[in-house]
Amino acid sequence: MSEISFFATDDDLDVLWELIRSELRMSAYPDPWFGELPVPALNSAFEVAAHLCTHPAVAPALSYHLISPDWSTEPLDYWRCENNPNFAAYWTVSHRYGGPSIHFHPRFGYPNRDASRTHAPSILAGRFWDYPTHHSIVDRGAVIHRPGGLSRAMSSIRRKLRSLGTPVRASTGRRATALSGAIAAHDAGAALAKGDLRYARVALRRRPHPGV
Repeated sequence: MSEISFFATDDDLDVLWELIRSELRMSAYPDPWFGELPVPALNSAFEVAAHLCTHPAVAPALSYHLISPDWSTEPLDYWRCENNPNFAAYWTVSHRYGGPSIHFHPRFGYPNRDASRTHAPSILAGRFWDYPTHHSIVDRGAVIHRPGGLSRAMSSIRRKLRSLGTPVRASTGRRATALSGAIAAHDAGAALAKGDLRYARVALRRRPHPGV
């Protein structure tokens, strides 16, 4: 599995949505979905914002599956979850079936409000990830290998994050990127958290002075 971890405020996410839609031409499908099928594609900032307004306050964390006309060959496979007593019935995506897609999770517990606006003690990590293979829902038993276009999209996302953000690292050595709003909140005292891990700026190595 390929994974790209990051920290972002709500304002930072606007930049990521611009990358997803305008530069990479990907459509976003929400997961979970509390309406009826077919699940609509979110193709603009307005549609993403409008969907957030209708997303229930009590619901599983919201994420998105990103597909592209360039490398997605099948629809996503949604199935209905009706046995969770904590939520109304909803549709959710079967991971690794159909697509292929890139899974975009803005942050743990999204759309909980971010630390830059609520003065919460931490900003929670988000991530993009995908799988090396998917299972076809059109030709049962067939395997869809990661398309080259999907791999290039993940590389573009990684480069964009690095160009816009600040590298951060956990004590375990795991690395991520903190976008501008997230690093500003961190500098003001908010923790950058991913599970039990806490991330901090990567210390710059000073080159020795010539002749020393």
